[in-house]
Amino acid sequence: MTIEKQTRRTYTLDFKRDAVALVTEQGYAFSQAARSLDINDPVLRRWKREFEEQARGQVLTVDEREELKRLRKENRGMAGLFAVDPARAVTRILHTLPGWTAAWVSEK
Repeated sequence: MTIEKQTRRTYTLDFKRDAVALVTEQGYAFSQAARSLDINDPVLRRWKREFEEQARGQVLTVDEREELKRLRKENRGMAGLFAVDPARAVTRILHTLPGWTAAWVSEK
């Protein structure tokens, strides 16, 4: 007995929008629309929920995701720097503040 690996189908954004429109604009039942498009009912429900969340602004945009990824990477780097050299980490943070000058750092 051989087991074949099933590949996951991918759908374009336009296909998803059109599928959701069958339910929201044309009055099809989820099961009826899903069956006619050869997709599973829960998939169509998820797409509808995701579009609604996006319309309400509850989903991050591509730019927001990229910024979040960059900030998380930066935070990991700073956490590592604090663990190794706290004074250097504080100096690096001070350099990011507007109007920072070396005179702020008192010498011993």
